Amino acid sequence: MQPQVPIRSVTSVPGHGVQANPVKASVSPDPKVPGGIQGSAEITVRGVWNLQVIVDGSAGQGIATIPVMAVAPTPIPLWLGWLIGLFPGGIITFLLWYWNGKKEEQRFLQTPERLRAEVDNKEV
Repeated sequence: MQPQVPIRSVTSVPGHGVQANPVKASVSPDPKVPGGIQGSAEITVRGVWNLQVIVDGSAGQGIATIPVMAVAPTPIPLWLGWLIGLFPGGIITFLLWYWNGKKEEQRFLQTPERLRAEVDNKEV
């Protein structure tokens, strides 16, 4: 049996100048690491945050503050943005071209005598 993890709470606290509210993290004992914990802490805005960990032990309560820098994900490359943006237009253009070709094929298959007459310059 694993020893009890003495973590009371973990909170993501926004740093100076970050306009956000503190967010409580969810933690639980880690079954793979004896005495370890696992969890997730949500950081909602870019900037400096502090991960505040409150623990209870035989010497009383302790608080650890861990500074964390939250950064935005890297933007997608310009060429990929254009490809994603133009893709639906390309599909629509292809489908219109395809359906127009099918209409012409159907018109040709349905009235062969009329088309033959037009080619021969005769009236049906």
